[in-house]
Parts: sequence; C-alpha cells; structure tokens
Amino acid sequence: MKLPTKKQNDKGRNARVVVPVEETFDILLRMHRIVGHKKRDAMMTECGKDYAYISTTLINSELQYNILIKLA
Repeated sequence: MKLPTKKQNDKGRNARVVVPVEETFDILLRMHRIVGHKKRDAMMTECGKDYAYISTTLINSELQYNILIKLA
C-alpha cells in the first residue's frame, strides 16, 4: 500500500496530508515507531507535523491495539 506523500503549499512549506481512513492504522503504526514507541502526546506532536485530522481518539485506539497484540 502506498502511503500519502507530502506536498508543498503555495508558501513553499510542506502541507499537511489528509489521510484516508483505510491508511490511518499504517500511518499511526509508522508514527509510533518514529517516536520511539512513546505514548500519545509524542505521537500527536509528530502526526501534527505531517498529517491533518489525526485525533487523540485514533492514537489511543492504535496504542491499545498494539498492547493487545503484545499480550496475545
């Protein structure tokens, strides 16, 4: 699956990408690894740099899913 790429806005800065719901889990998993498996606040900061409309609810769901997978 190809993940969304960053694009430049008219001011030359990187624009934030709106992530389709089908790709949300992959993005969150990648962000979780990028921040060194830290918790919600670190992921919110990192996601806010590149992606729009990533909420704490989505991040909490992804973190809980990871915990359940490790316990199984």
